[in-house]
Amino acid sequence: MTAAPARPATPHPRRVALLVWGSMVGFQLAFLAMELTLDLHAQVERPPRELLFALAVATSALGVALSRLLPPRIPARQAGGRPAALALVRMVIGWALCEGPALFTLVAHLLTHDARLLGIYAVDMVALLALYPTEAAWERLSADRPPPGGVVR
Repeated sequence: MTAAPARPATPHPRRVALLVWGSMVGFQLAFLAMELTLDLHAQVERPPRELLFALAVATSALGVALSRLLPPRIPARQAGGRPAALALVRMVIGWALCEGPALFTLVAHLLTHDARLLGIYAVDMVALLALYPTEAAWERLSADRPPPGGVVR
């Protein structure tokens, strides 16, 4: 009779969260480096600079606000019920709400070369970096307590 092969140990969900967060930050920095080295300005005919700037401000403000307001409102039943899954889902939602507007801002900068957009990008990145999965954040987001404003259904 042969012994069953040993299953590899599954990583702790917070370690997975660190890897996901690190890859999101790394992707942003790689995209920024690529964007700053390309010169597509001559290939695009007059992009709507002020419209792209206004949209970048709006999406950034909305993304940062929602990244703080929505994740705690995700109930455990929508994340699989387990505290670790709940924390990971809540964190990924918050990170994505910062990452999306940051990417939009970089694409707008790629088209317009409007330096103001790099300031908005910096705000989005600070918001993403501030959502680092610390032990305290992990504990807070793994708790299944309804937030003061209710839950998202």
